[in-house]
Parts: sequence; C-alpha cells; structure tokens
Amino acid sequence: LAYEQNGAPLTPDHGFPVRVIVPGWVGARSVKWIEQILITDRACDLKSFTKSYRMTKDTTHEMRGLPVNSAILCPQDGDTLSVSTQDSMLRIEGEAHSGDGRQIIRVDVSIDGGRTWTDAVLQPTETHAQASTGNKHWSWVKWKCDIDVSALVQQLTEEAKTTNTTTVNIQCRAMDASHNRQPASCEPDFTFNPKGYSANSYHSINVNVSLLTKV
Repeated sequence: LAYEQNGAPLTPDHGFPVRVIVPGWVGARSVKWIEQILITDRACDLKSFTKSYRMTKDTTHEMRGLPVNSAILCPQDGDTLSVSTQDSMLRIEGEAHSGDGRQIIRVDVSIDGGRTWTDAVLQPTETHAQASTGNKHWSWVKWKCDIDVSALVQQLTEEAKTTNTTTVNIQCRAMDASHNRQPASCEPDFTFNPKGYSANSYHSINVNVSLLTKV
C-alpha cells in the first residue's frame, strides 16, 4: 500500500490517500483511492472489473501480468540530431520491462527501419537492484546503444550539394528471461483486442539526422 511518491504524499491523480501496488501486473490492478479493503470469497462484481481490461471476447480472462515492452526515451520523435565526419556515433537510450518479475535480458536497436539490429547495453542501477527479490525483477531497466553511422555520414557528405539532412527511423525491441519478445506489429490482434490492451509492438520513432559542416 503506497501513500507517498518521491517523498511526498500521493496526489489525487496517483491515488491519494492510498494506492495498492501490484508489482509486475497491469496498472489497472494497482487500485487507486483506497478507503477500505474487504476480504470476500468471490471476485468483485463491478462492471469496471468484470467487463474492462479483459483479453477475450467472453471476458473470462482478465489482464494480469504485463507483456515485455521497451521504449526509446532519447532522442524523441521529431528531434534533429547532428553528426560529423569527426563524430559519427549516434547514442540512443531508453527503458525496458516485463511482467511477473521476469528479467529483461536483451534489447536490440535499429536505425534502418528494422532491417539490421545492434545490441544495446543494459544498465542495472542501484534502484533496479533494490527492486529485485530472489529471481524476480520488478523494476524497469535502462539501456543505451551507440551506433556507428559513418555510412550515413558518408552518404550525407556525398549529397551535401542537394541536402545535408535525412530522416532516420529508429526502432527498439526487448526480450525477457522467458524468451518473450515484442512483436513487430500488433495489427493482427485488433480483431479480438479492439481497445489495444497490452499492445507491445516495437517502439518506433523518426528523427532528422543533419550533417554538421565546418564553419
């Protein structure tokens, strides 16, 4: 039961006065605004529980554990990045997580729309270590990836008379200790999952890469 966040009382948006925290499960199960707790021999019959956050049409299977997922945090979609003949490395950073305490063991990053991939470096932090109990890992893990874009720099150098900027599609994908991997697309799921619950396809952004020229 949480009553503070970052050393301050919970705000109403985050569940004041008390919020239930269920590690590794979807946020819908971390119920907000707790006033009392009842122990019963049957499931809650509120519509928000019996009909929402369900993964089958007959609503028998509720959402529980989170699927493996990842996100690019830096750069942001639409950013403009500068590279040069002296510095042709592009740094990409993000986070990854999975449900039920499954550890993230791998993150891949692509800068060519998913044609080729580079292994990211996982960065366990003190907070991440403290949130790990036994073989369970409850916290997200940060990652970084330095990619050599010298071929792109060469392309921009050769095309400098016409343009010195190009658009690059960056994608990331993660794998957990149970070898669950993100799908390239969740489009096939929408026929039975129209609300997009647990959508966890590759995170994809577009950035502008500009050749930094000498003044």
